[in-house]
Amino acid sequence: MLSSTTRRRHVIAAAVLAAAAALCTSCSSGGSHQATGPDGITATQVSTEFKAEQQHLTLAPKWVWPADPTPESKGPDGRAMMFGRGYGTTHADFYWMCSWERYYLSPGISTSASDHALAVMKSVSNTEYYKVALLPADQTALDKEISDAGLGDKTVLVKDVAVNCPASPA
Repeated sequence: MLSSTTRRRHVIAAAVLAAAAALCTSCSSGGSHQATGPDGITATQVSTEFKAEQQHLTLAPKWVWPADPTPESKGPDGRAMMFGRGYGTTHADFYWMCSWERYYLSPGISTSASDHALAVMKSVSNTEYYKVALLPADQTALDKEISDAGLGDKTVLVKDVAVNCPASPA
């Protein structure tokens, strides 16, 4: 079973490899890189997906959505970046999940707030992040991480959040 840190690293690596493969297939014989293709989307389209998904999600208290979720549109070589369809949606889901994980781990949280946060975290299985971006073994690892936290063992959750989630905005 993969640790949650390994799980997220695998997801990120798979996304990078998929984007690189898609980028290569979109190259013309002249060598120019187009941020187009049947399954590729631009940074602006990623932002559109992200904003559409955030309309269906409620962040944890004191959290706010990024003002501009648009990723870099050009790579280090100056060429247009291409992203896999659904990247914006799964990225919004991931940000949402991180907000609730950090809230759940926040010091001084009441029992009722903790119970609510845990229930919200369990609903991650309804997101595209869970259904599409995670492999079955990674889904199982995340389910266990959340279950263990609910049973009082927050060790893996703490490590996962520290390595993978943005800092609390407050």
